[in-house]
Amino acid sequence: MIVYFANRQLEIIGQATTSLPYGLRIVEDSTTEDVETGCNIFTCRIHSNGKPREEVEKLTQEGHFIIKGSGTAFTDKENTYDSLYQIIETEFDTLNNSVYIYAEDAGLDLINRVVGASTQENKTLQQMLAAFVPAGWSLKLNGTPSGTKTHKWEGENTVVERIKSVVNLFSCEMFYSFVIERMTITERCINVIPKRGSTEPVAQLRLGKDINNII
Repeated sequence: MIVYFANRQLEIIGQATTSLPYGLRIVEDSTTEDVETGCNIFTCRIHSNGKPREEVEKLTQEGHFIIKGSGTAFTDKENTYDSLYQIIETEFDTLNNSVYIYAEDAGLDLINRVVGASTQENKTLQQMLAAFVPAGWSLKLNGTPSGTKTHKWEGENTVVERIKSVVNLFSCEMFYSFVIERMTITERCINVIPKRGSTEPVAQLRLGKDINNII
């Protein structure tokens, strides 16, 4: 696995890996993705692997971004990464020369331009989203529903909040993806797919009868 570090302008400033012999080494990592709440968390511990402490601290400072792949079929595409996190907290271990990173989903902080009131009448999902997707970003729809809807926004929202509102209106969900070539982001995409999961119970298991333990 390779993760890239980016500054607040989404410029790639470094990388870490689980396998390459040189450079920063990821020795443990954990990803938590909550489809229902949209709260995604990524934690990892990185050994400096001979790099100066100041260099590691500069890459991993709070507020910087981490770009990584989710390990799904989507990330099988060459140089494509579909998970974006913002570093919230770091903890440097001087004895082991490593840094622990806690990062959360960066969607709401990424595109913070504000848009005003708007009315979209009889528009498809793509037409509604096209009205709000900012320059420099492309839109990709995969298996999303057809048909049109009408919706009115009376107040101001950030671009991300407005896009998520449109996506929810069509019972879909969104995620970002980035194509990285030679330490440079060459493509930024907003991907929209049908909402995963179901509110209907599929099965009921009873403790002490169908299963004997819950941890």
